[in-house]
Amino acid sequence: MDYKKFLMFGDSITEYAFQPRTLPDSSKASFCFGGALTSAYVRRLQVLQRGFSGYNSRWGLKLLPKILDVEDDIVIAYVFFGTNDAARGNHQEVPIDEYKNNISDIIKMLQANGIKVILVGPGLLDSDKWRVTDNIGRCGDRSSEYHKVYSDALQELSKEFSTGFVNLFDAFLKQGGDNWRDLLSDGLHYSGQGYEIFYNELMSVIKQKYPDLAPENLPFKFPLWEEVSIDGSNI
Repeated sequence: MDYKKFLMFGDSITEYAFQPRTLPDSSKASFCFGGALTSAYVRRLQVLQRGFSGYNSRWGLKLLPKILDVEDDIVIAYVFFGTNDAARGNHQEVPIDEYKNNISDIIKMLQANGIKVILVGPGLLDSDKWRVTDNIGRCGDRSSEYHKVYSDALQELSKEFSTGFVNLFDAFLKQGGDNWRDLLSDGLHYSGQGYEIFYNELMSVIKQKYPDLAPENLPFKFPLWEEVSIDGSNI
């Protein structure tokens, strides 16, 4: 069965994208980014989740060839590294110049395979809440200011390589307003509200940058059940 693929490639925010509950103390289901994306492309593209908690662009660059070696027919991919690269003072940190080189190499690798690329920049960080959640500072010194530096670098790369760009930093500020902290489940990872903004921004970029790959412009796989002949000969 021939399905082209949509690659979700990133860190824990991608790994957790299918979780129905994003808050540790939540008993109610919240917006599910991965489910929404899969639903949008149902019977159009296969959504391929490749998220790796704690990973940065350096390690992502090592992973990508292993993914491309076994996954063919990828037509579009988002790349979402930077949140861990921007963590100062631990082994996840990637200096900004190396970060730009790593992302450039990832873009080149994807584009060489004919894959349309969307870069996703880090969102906001609630430092106070994250310090309480983080285990004795093992995840480094993090801040929204550091995230902004890496997001801005991605925006420049998106212009250089003519990719799409999801500016979560600005979207969280604008749409979160005074309640932007509600977009974060633990100060770093996203709540259902945060994921919903991510989803809407991603879909908007796809429609603007790659309209031919927007769900509504892709063919629906196989006839609707009402259109199937009794013997199934037109399937």
